[in-house]
Amino acid sequence: MIPLVLKPKYWGLLNRWRKASRSKNDLRQDLLMALFCIGLIILLFVGTLDVLKHLQLLSNMAYLSAAQPLALFLLPLMAMLFLSGLVISIGTLFMSKDLDLLLAAPLSTTSLFMGKFLYVLLSTAWMPFLFMTPVLIAFGLSYKVSLLYYFLSPLLLLPYFIIPTALAVIISTIFVLLVPANRTKEVLLITVIIILGALASLVDLLDLSPTSFDSASQMLRMISILSLPDNNWLPSNWLARCLQELLEPGTQDILPPLLLLFFSAGALSALAYLVLEILHAKAHSCSSSIKQRFRSTPFSQGILSHLCAAQFEQRMVALLGKELKICVRDIAQTLQIVVLVGLCIIYLYNLKIFGNVQDLPLHMRSTWQSFLLIGNLMMESFVVTAICTRFVYPSISLEGAAFWLLSSSPLSIREFMELKFWFWFIPVAALAGIFLAIGNYMVGTGFYILLISFATALAICYGVVGLAIGLGAYWANFDWEHPSQLAASFGSLMFMLLSVALILMSILPVVMFVVVQHETTLEISRLPSALTGLALLIALNYLSARLALELGERKLIERMH
Repeated sequence: MIPLVLKPKYWGLLNRWRKASRSKNDLRQDLLMALFCIGLIILLFVGTLDVLKHLQLLSNMAYLSAAQPLALFLLPLMAMLFLSGLVISIGTLFMSKDLDLLLAAPLSTTSLFMGKFLYVLLSTAWMPFLFMTPVLIAFGLSYKVSLLYYFLSPLLLLPYFIIPTALAVIISTIFVLLVPANRTKEVLLITVIIILGALASLVDLLDLSPTSFDSASQMLRMISILSLPDNNWLPSNWLARCLQELLEPGTQDILPPLLLLFFSAGALSALAYLVLEILHAKAHSCSSSIKQRFRSTPFSQGILSHLCAAQFEQRMVALLGKELKICVRDIAQTLQIVVLVGLCIIYLYNLKIFGNVQDLPLHMRSTWQSFLLIGNLMMESFVVTAICTRFVYPSISLEGAAFWLLSSSPLSIREFMELKFWFWFIPVAALAGIFLAIGNYMVGTGFYILLISFATALAICYGVVGLAIGLGAYWANFDWEHPSQLAASFGSLMFMLLSVALILMSILPVVMFVVVQHETTLEISRLPSALTGLALLIALNYLSARLALELGERKLIERMH
């Protein structure tokens, strides 16, 4: 029985697969998505088999049960499910456009809860379930289990996915109710900063530097820390122990972790229902008042206008101000920006461990330094891709119904997209440049290499941001229920694939230059080779960005007519 709230989505999915309503473009998109998923599933399957084979070779040195690698894998998966469920819960329970209609309709709380809860569960769990399947199959083949394992292991994932979903629904409802509407952002930022501080402390506690293993006590400390996923109160440990019993029968009793898993899922689901029954109406009322409490700040009113007035016309200043207000007022975007910046800081904190090349032999220092330089550049480029996927790509679609007002304003589509491009390119390039410079300083590269890396990062930012704006316009979706839907679309996937390809092609000249300078004895002049590589790099990213922007502009003009 499909809940009433989910039936429109179910019918829409069915209509999409009917031949009469399918276009060739939809068929190509679905085929490309299917091929990508199949390729990723095969890679996960082969990679898991290879890792398990190496672990079995090490079994002569130390026994490693099946539960330990599973628990290490399932614990971050639980955190990911909870965070994504929290974002989707806030969107679907308090920001969805159909809420006013649903709350005014003669619809029971049970039906509303079942529909929204299943929507959050399916939205967060379908992808982990899809990509967990090859991992579980690889474990089964490695341990040579019976067919019962392949039937029961997917069923055990259901309560494991329900637990973070129920927690996300509970916490999102209580948070929206308790936190004043005009203080939501500040509380979220403080919470995220505390979490990131805790992560930094954990990383500092781990201290994986070469001197961490000088004594037996430090080695034992590391072993105790890395055994954190084995705690009995973690759902990841419950599921890992259940799967271990299926993989290695007779090693332990499966009943206690099985009961804990299912009873916890049932109890948290019941608690989520009670919270929604008692608090949702009042929490929705509080969340609806957020729009009324926003006030223009002196920055957005005066300082921004004076800074932009000298460079842009008044109509462009108005659009830039609107874009800034959208970013500042969107709590989800602000939260995720802080998370990404925090992860970059933690990454840089760990880079100093690997950048300590003084203890290495002289002939290895140059190789290790070159590897860190290229790895740092690639990492920062992928961070730029993550930022653009979540913020830059949806920026056109976030206009929503207001886009049709903009299309009738004295502002051309080209000017509109150019303003979007420069609004995002400047902060993204500044952020990437700062983190890249800090990373190169920790690695210990020279000023000459730093300049080349910085120019490479600027060129990559130009190409990736242009690609995000152009493809975001090409696959623009102005009919969305809440913003989190925009980052999980076919266009977003295509942007990620194309941006990764662009990054790899852009870094290739840098790799060749670094290898030639450090790993060969060829007498090649630095300046001409560097300038040639940079010219190719800039041309590639410039042409990619301009082509994407032109394609997006044409598509938007076609939709307007």
